[in-house]
Amino acid sequence: MLLTGTAGSGKSTVAKEIGELMRVDSTGFAVIDLDAVAKCTVDPPVPGRFESELMVANLGSIWPNYRRYGVERLVLARAVVTADELADLRGAVPKSRWTICRLAAPEDVIDRRLRAREPGVSQEFIVGVSRSPSAEMDQHSIADFVVDNGSESVTVVAGEVLRRWRELA
Repeated sequence: MLLTGTAGSGKSTVAKEIGELMRVDSTGFAVIDLDAVAKCTVDPPVPGRFESELMVANLGSIWPNYRRYGVERLVLARAVVTADELADLRGAVPKSRWTICRLAAPEDVIDRRLRAREPGVSQEFIVGVSRSPSAEMDQHSIADFVVDNGSESVTVVAGEVLRRWRELA
């Protein structure tokens, strides 16, 4: 399962909550915030949008380790816009079936979340980049389904994502 959406749509928070809900009745899964496996600052910069090349390489390296320990399902969080980006991710987890959920929220909710989460020097950059991928995501439409994450609790949203994921399985 890949949770995608703009910055502030709740990908990481919902992914973590899905993990907590799955822990009740499932084993053999892992939750990975893909931004965390790509975060770095180097010169020259890592190629690709928001270090996507490094993120794919790291996912490809850690997936075999998870498999060795019995992980069969992944819950991934990352803003993925195009089919090419998705293909790169799929290549890092071979022989897998993917379900893509886009989380959506009103712009004012996203803006409020980002301003609370990013109080420092990166705030204006993060708020600014949160707006452009939304139109691209509408245009490319890689999601199997969209779940609104604007007004319900994180547990309700995570439960809805899980329900829809299981329906597609």
